[in-house]
Amino acid sequence: MEIDGLANQIATQWPVVQQRFGKATGKEFVREESIGKSFVRYYYLHKFENHSLLWRFTFYKPLNTWKINGIQYIDDFDYLFESRN
Repeated sequence: MEIDGLANQIATQWPVVQQRFGKATGKEFVREESIGKSFVRYYYLHKFENHSLLWRFTFYKPLNTWKINGIQYIDDFDYLFESRN
């Protein structure tokens, strides 16, 4: 399953994230976006001692059940600032 591959990729990269960013200190909901009634995306800020990550979770609802369509973590926040204008 594609999501399993993504989980393995994140697990492999996570020690590098922890070394660079430090200990996790909390989380914060940032925003929700939707496209029609079939797509929704949630953004969460993952706070660390030295830096932070933005998690983006995308869900798709083809019929009656929401399915994970993608998970991504991002360390570039320009998108959030640009989209506020």
